[in-house]
Amino acid sequence: MLAFLAAVVLGGSVLGCREYWDRLFENDDEAAARSYWRWVIRGLAVPLVLWSVFNSGLLPRLPTLVLGLEDARAAGNWGEAFVDWLGAVAFVDCGFWTAITVAWVLVCIYLDLADAMDLAIMAVIYALPAAPFAWACLYFWGWYGLGWAATCWLAPVCYSGLPLARRKPALPSYSRAIAKMKFGKYADAEREVIHQLEDCEDDYQGWMMLAELYARHFGDILEADLTIRELCEQPGLGGGQISMACHRLADWYLTLAADPKNAREALELIVHKLPGTHAARMAQQRIGRLPSSRDELIEQREHKSVRLPALTDPLDDILGRSIEEALPDRSDAVARANQCAERLREDPDNVALRERLAVILAEQLREVDLAVEQIELLMGMPEQGEGNTPRWLALIASWEIKYRQNWSAARPLLERLVHEYPNSPQAFTAQRRLLLEEREGRSRAASHAAVTPATP
Repeated sequence: MLAFLAAVVLGGSVLGCREYWDRLFENDDEAAARSYWRWVIRGLAVPLVLWSVFNSGLLPRLPTLVLGLEDARAAGNWGEAFVDWLGAVAFVDCGFWTAITVAWVLVCIYLDLADAMDLAIMAVIYALPAAPFAWACLYFWGWYGLGWAATCWLAPVCYSGLPLARRKPALPSYSRAIAKMKFGKYADAEREVIHQLEDCEDDYQGWMMLAELYARHFGDILEADLTIRELCEQPGLGGGQISMACHRLADWYLTLAADPKNAREALELIVHKLPGTHAARMAQQRIGRLPSSRDELIEQREHKSVRLPALTDPLDDILGRSIEEALPDRSDAVARANQCAERLREDPDNVALRERLAVILAEQLREVDLAVEQIELLMGMPEQGEGNTPRWLALIASWEIKYRQNWSAARPLLERLVHEYPNSPQAFTAQRRLLLEEREGRSRAASHAAVTPATP
């Protein structure tokens, strides 16, 4: 009978504490359930199993902890006595486990309350009506009933405090979606991302992952476009997040669809959403560098080459080589220059196009003066930043050295690089080039002095 009552009490305690646990972690049902049952096993099942093993006689070298069981074994009713003792131990264990569980939930409630005074007042209010029940537990069971006495007082306070807690929504987890993507199960990954977004509708990472699935793995860039635009309409989205999302969309249009028109529209969304900001200015600069048509984008990809920066190493060719130098047809270079000039009339602030025109003029047509004029126009443009100027100065200096052999014109440019932009890579190379030229000058002077006969 005692064992049956203990089982009923234990089951009721487990179900009652589960109710508190679920209400505390209502935003993360699966994780809460797993953690709760782990706690049940550790707090209830493991102690009872250990007690049973030590008192069952299965370990002959260990003495039985309960002396009454030895007497019952000698009297021949060990099984009935063992069940009664196990029920009593389960009853006591369940009381302490329930009190600790309720107390832990109460601590979590306290940490989430805006005003802890509400919980303190509630504890005082419930202390008086709970006192007779707590006293009865201690009176009839002594210290064995201490857990149940604490439960009688804490449980009503916990139950009433749960609605006051400000539980933070659980952050979505995309580990399952990422794992499915690695195995090529993109449809399953899409369903998993959508499932996470149902619990956290404004999660930026989830929306971006969903858009990338549509663009890269399903080949549906229009759906990715719609997803990004819906994301940018969310009220709590930051400017940096909007900018990153639109730049990503523009990248997809350029790399996956070869569609500079829609890429431009994606970047214009930044200008519309964030007018006057640094993100908008950066988007405008990128818009200026975009190809005007799909054909031009394809042409750029077909003729794309790696252009070494000017003045990279004084021991090598300081200019490197570009695709324009490899084109032997001067008429083709003239056509390219004219094409750049026509487009510059429509968009005179296109930095990339003007720099390309300067390179064609200097390195194909050997019109260094006209090329320098284009670079000087670039350096005179506002909001170009300090990052481009050192590169342009080095470019002019390299042209003076390579195509004009005019060291007197190149030296001031190199010295300006060293003094005004000392931390730029071009400045370090310019410094080496100046030192090299100085050593070569001393060597030439020494050689000239050695071959010149002394004056009698």
